[in-house]
Order: sequence, then C-alpha cells, then structure tokens
Amino acid sequence: MSGRQSALSLQLSKNVSLFRLLSVLLDEVLANRSEYEALSVVEYEILPHFNRFESTFLKVVRRYSERVANDVIGLADGAALLHTNRDDYKCLGQVTRFRNGVMTLLEEAA
Repeated sequence: MSGRQSALSLQLSKNVSLFRLLSVLLDEVLANRSEYEALSVVEYEILPHFNRFESTFLKVVRRYSERVANDVIGLADGAALLHTNRDDYKCLGQVTRFRNGVMTLLEEAA
C-alpha cells in the first residue's frame, strides 16, 4: 500500500485518531476524538503498515480499542481488505483486528 493509498484508506474509516497515539496520550486522544471523524464509509479504523510498529504502540492501540465502539483493523505491508459491501470483507495477507481490547489475527480468504 503506497502512502497515497494509506491516506485514502484512513479518510474512508470512522476516525483518524490512531496516529495521534504516536505523540499524544491515550486519554487526550479519546477526549478530542470527535474532532477527527472521517467519512465513515467503512465501520472500522484502519492501521496501515501494522507490521512496522513497536509492541509498545500496539499495546496502546489495544487499549484504545477497549474504549471505542468500532474495530481497529491493522494491515501489514502488502495486506488488503476486499469489500463485497460495507460490512462484509475478505482479508488478503496479514490482517489483525483489535476489538474491545482483544487483538486477533484474521484468516486470509482462500
């Protein structure tokens, strides 16, 4: 996924607060989250380049997912989601879901 594709993916998601977690404390990100709403074309937040992040950042993302109503979907480099409609998608490559504080590796479509 190129930088341009990553930026577009973020805009289509529910919110673009995730990357603020790199430099802003979790409580502040959550307090100001409504200021970072995106287009909500899909019902999740996207975390591109998932495989490049340190485990300490991913722990904060996990805690963030405990406090938001939507999933956070992490895409490793080269991974993608193929949508058949707004709520139904298939995974290609390494895709990880954060939901209610639980991190789960999603199975790749056959």
